[in-house]
Amino acid sequence: MDSADSPTQDHRLTPRAPCPVLIVEDDEDLRDMMAQMLSIEGFSAASVANGQEALDYLHTAPKPNVILLADYGFNAYSTLIETRTEVVDKKPDLVQRFVDASVIGWYNYLYGDNKPGNAMIKQLNPEMTDELLAYSVAKMKEYGIVDSGDTLKDGIGAMTDARVASFFDKMMRAGVVSRDIDYRQAYTLRFANKGVGLELRPKK
Repeated sequence: MDSADSPTQDHRLTPRAPCPVLIVEDDEDLRDMMAQMLSIEGFSAASVANGQEALDYLHTAPKPNVILLADYGFNAYSTLIETRTEVVDKKPDLVQRFVDASVIGWYNYLYGDNKPGNAMIKQLNPEMTDELLAYSVAKMKEYGIVDSGDTLKDGIGAMTDARVASFFDKMMRAGVVSRDIDYRQAYTLRFANKGVGLELRPKK
């Protein structure tokens, strides 16, 4: 499953912007290192350890410019469902049902009653609060993180060969991966793009 294409915006980050870059990272050493790197490049930075601290900070800070990496060409899919090739070959019905259930779960969480889901999230992640969860859902909708682009037609979890190839080409040109890697062996569209759950999206 993927994080969908995000709406294009022009919130470019420039040195010495009126509001600092907000770093959200639970590792203190990594947080400090990122702040130092930004300072070297001429940026001011504020840092917090988790989502709730970030939300508390935003209550008093100037409205931030939000920078989505997808707006600048980093179009990798994320939140993928992974399994072994053996399972795909021998139990495709199981895989399809798992994918479909995950997609339907996302629609219900975004557009339906997400209280049961939030209760489980808070149980597994005690640092999460109702305020933070509500903020997260609102921003996922605002920026089209889960449901936008190809998903509007093919359903949440939509993927295309063209987008996978585009990201592989970027990584190859950046020297991250070798040209001779057959990236097509790493994924399949067999269980996606079936329009599952489209009826659960509220009509505009």
